[in-house]
Amino acid sequence: MKSALHTLSQMDADNAVVRTKLAELALEEQDYRSAVKFGRMALHTDVLDVDAHRILAEAYRGLKKNDRAIQEYKVALELEPDETTLEWGLAQAYAADGKKTKAKARLQNILKRQPDHAAARKLLEGLD
Repeated sequence: MKSALHTLSQMDADNAVVRTKLAELALEEQDYRSAVKFGRMALHTDVLDVDAHRILAEAYRGLKKNDRAIQEYKVALELEPDETTLEWGLAQAYAADGKKTKAKARLQNILKRQPDHAAARKLLEGLD
C-alpha cells in the first residue's frame, strides 16, 4: 500500500489526501523526518488540512523540535478550536519546551471541558 501511495503521490502532485496518508503512515512507524516531509507536501496543496498540521506537530515533537510542534498545534487549533486532542498535544509540547505557565493554562482548559481527562490531570499535577 505504501509503495502504491508513493507512486500515486508522484503521479498526482495535487493530491493532499495521499500525502497526508503517507505522512500518517510515517508517523505510525516513528519515521518523523518522512512524516514532516509528506506533511509539508500535503500543506502545499491544502493549507487548511488539520490532519496535516496535527501530523506535523506530532512529528516535530518526535524530533524534539517543540517550538515547531507548538506552531503547528496552534495553527491546527485555529482551524478546529474545540478539538481536545490538539489542545492536549499543544499542552504536552509546551511542557516539553519548559513553558509551564502556557502548558498549565491549556491543561486547565482541557479539564474544564473533560474533567475525567486523567492524562491532563496527571501532567498538570506534575508541573506544580
